[in-house]
Amino acid sequence: MVVIGGNELIVVLKNVVSLAVKSIGMFFWKREIAKYGLRKVTVIGMASTAVVPILYKDFATSTSLLGIEAVSGYIWAPLDLSIFLYNAYLPPKDVRPAYLSLLGLTINSV
Repeated sequence: MVVIGGNELIVVLKNVVSLAVKSIGMFFWKREIAKYGLRKVTVIGMASTAVVPILYKDFATSTSLLGIEAVSGYIWAPLDLSIFLYNAYLPPKDVRPAYLSLLGLTINSV
């Protein structure tokens, strides 16, 4: 099915590839967080995400989109994992449930 010149199958495959590679990448980055620390992995994750727009700008063709999505999923894995860990464990233990509830409310209401 084609809508506005796009292909829904490609959109679904891009999302599946990105999330699958991100899930696998989180297992790797979990070990790196234990080895080097959360702050260093967060900085690496932030710095590496700058590559993703360059990949889309310079190399995006209909045949290379799945590969770019795989790279994108792996690149975003350390940042997603470290931000989750900061949000989950940075607030004090007694206010953590309220903090996570408010965080979820604000994120989901946007």
